[in-house]
Amino acid sequence: MSTIIGALIGAAFGFAVLSVSSSVSGVGMVALLLGIAGGGYFGRRRGIAKTFQLKLEAQLALCQVELELNTRTLRDGA
Repeated sequence: MSTIIGALIGAAFGFAVLSVSSSVSGVGMVALLLGIAGGGYFGRRRGIAKTFQLKLEAQLALCQVELELNTRTLRDGA
């Protein structure tokens, strides 16, 4: 999802350069394509980082649950 959003934001910036440039065929089209590619790249990087963060938080939550279960077992069994 982040890739798509990044590509759309990049396309908006590229389209802004395209509308400002005087020649539609050359520089403007390259700017549009670079905006889409750059936005998609940064969106993907953001998505990967967010995925890593969420997996880390989930693993931490699982460790806390396991620790709580072990602590209860020791407390109730002793």
